[in-house]
Amino acid sequence: MTANRQVEERFQESYDLLHAIIEGIPDAVYAKDAAGRYVMVNTACAEVLCREVSDIIGRTDGELFAPEAARQITEIDRRVKATGQTITLEQTVKVKNQLRTFTTSKGTYGRQGKVRGTFGISRDITALKEVEEELRQFSGRLLQLQDEERRRIARELHDSAGQNLSALGVNLARLKQHLRMRKGPAAEALRESLSLVEQCSREMRTLSHLLHPPMMDDLGFGSALRWLVKGFSKRSGVRVRLALPKKLGSLSKNLELTLFRIVQEALTNIHRHSGSKTASVRVTCRSRQLTLEIRDWGKGLSNEVFDPHGKVKAIVGVGISGMRERVRQLGGVLKITTAHPGCMVEVSLPLT
Repeated sequence: MTANRQVEERFQESYDLLHAIIEGIPDAVYAKDAAGRYVMVNTACAEVLCREVSDIIGRTDGELFAPEAARQITEIDRRVKATGQTITLEQTVKVKNQLRTFTTSKGTYGRQGKVRGTFGISRDITALKEVEEELRQFSGRLLQLQDEERRRIARELHDSAGQNLSALGVNLARLKQHLRMRKGPAAEALRESLSLVEQCSREMRTLSHLLHPPMMDDLGFGSALRWLVKGFSKRSGVRVRLALPKKLGSLSKNLELTLFRIVQEALTNIHRHSGSKTASVRVTCRSRQLTLEIRDWGKGLSNEVFDPHGKVKAIVGVGISGMRERVRQLGGVLKITTAHPGCMVEVSLPLT
């Protein structure tokens, strides 16, 4: 066997191996030359485009996709060739009159520093996105039902149990006045009962307001937040510095409730876990964007909660998950990072 023959056989073996690997990949794999013509696609890619492999080879994106989708793909290819870096992105394109979402990794190939074309690996995540949207709507409905239940319980505490306690207090006061007892076990028991009724009324009123603060409906978000911070500091002993814009403006009810619940949950976590004696709550509004920052100077979260970049991991407690879902429902972003010392909770929400 000649040397050329051996080289040809080894080349064919390498080609067959590479072809088998590419065909075995369930994702769409493709490569384009410098002019943007497809020079290689696997069967999975052809199935996504609802075409035969032979019908794709030699064509450009402009011949395979709708004009807007073609421009989007061409622009991404241009950026990849300009930087020479492999990028991963999520894109939604129209294929056969149907919107499909893909997560795609794109890069360049060539020799001796010369770019000869681009390659890509795309995974169709349309079904996954649909499931995520259903879960998002389901989570939003659960949060809505939770808030409605809190409002109902708060109303029941105020209208039923609260009124009964008030009536009990009035009856005990009348009994004390009627019996005119000043000394003895009975008089002491009556005074203790009146004191307990008053204490229960205060605690029930506080609990009712924490479940659903009525001043938010009557006086607005700023007043409700000041009441929350003041009451929290009194009960916990944690000094909280609150900073609000002079002109906060009118906010939607959903946005106000989301901010209130996040501050409520964050302050509770500070009291339970951080050991910090001070905290700060700051609200700012800029360019149709509202930012909420909650900071403490405690021991912070453990290393198991943060990833190597200092951001909180996906698997956290119910409280943080609820905060994250509330923010996501309003199209915002929640960040929890180490602050050295302590933690910083930062929420960015669009003002609509």
